[in-house]
Amino acid sequence: MIYPETRTDSEERNHLGAGTRADGTHGRIERFLGTLKHALDCWQVADTRMLQRSHVQFLFFYNRVRPHQSLDGQTPIEAWEGIDPTEVKPKRVSYFRAWEGLLTGFYIRR
Repeated sequence: MIYPETRTDSEERNHLGAGTRADGTHGRIERFLGTLKHALDCWQVADTRMLQRSHVQFLFFYNRVRPHQSLDGQTPIEAWEGIDPTEVKPKRVSYFRAWEGLLTGFYIRR
């Protein structure tokens, strides 16, 4: 059996940290979770089935309805697909409402 090298406390260790916004992933996840936690503080889920349905609704809201300040007012889907909302006309605009009105906005399909 091969064992990894061991070090004593006196040896110098190089630690790699993620830092702040290392690749943007940590910041994005933290913002998503913060938004979800804030919404869940106001929302009661009765059972697992309702939780699953609520999760799908929240993901749709977060990615396709809610504009993000860090994306210059775009939704994550618009940013991911490279859609400039000032250049691409909407095909359809519909009002989105879920979680008894806690999640609201306009879904703009482009």
